Amino acid sequence: GRGDIVRQMTPLDEPGGKIAAHIARAPWFCLETINKKEGKVVREYLENPHSQAERKKGYLVGKWLLDHKIDRLLLPEGTSSTGTAVALLREAGVEITYQ
Repeated sequence: GRGDIVRQMTPLDEPGGKIAAHIARAPWFCLETINKKEGKVVREYLENPHSQAERKKGYLVGKWLLDHKIDRLLLPEGTSSTGTAVALLREAGVEITYQ
């Protein structure tokens, strides 16, 4: 069932780059589809369409992330988890993990 596939999103400074400190302002995200049964990971890099938004950036980014039906969001250790985007995801049942 659904438990074998995990969709995980990570904010990045650039494709393949290091994890970004601020989710709403992150220019890129890495979407990883992890197949636990087969031990396979498919990675794709997505440009954040709302990183330059003047207003409601957190809300827009949160909604955009939810559109990708993710199970987990990876954030750098010490990130504030009070932002709108994180609140939206948490409310939708997305697991927030720190690394």
